[in-house]
Amino acid sequence: MRFRGKLPTGTAVHKGLTFRMGQLPARRYLLRLLEHVQRGNVNSVYLLTHRMPLEYGAEGYQMLKDKTDNVMRVVFEP
Repeated sequence: MRFRGKLPTGTAVHKGLTFRMGQLPARRYLLRLLEHVQRGNVNSVYLLTHRMPLEYGAEGYQMLKDKTDNVMRVVFEP
């Protein structure tokens, strides 16, 4: 089900859908995680899947939106 704007909870209830959500306390753990990356305890290279020149920003964001080419993260280089 795709929707724009408000979540159609009535429709979801009638279809018997279950929503599972959560939040990540990223700020709480960010500095600690960066320390592990700097020490080499965590290899974050696999998270970066694409590198593109900055002028291809629109194409990179479209890839992320459409989830094409197994994209996870794009780094734009000047």
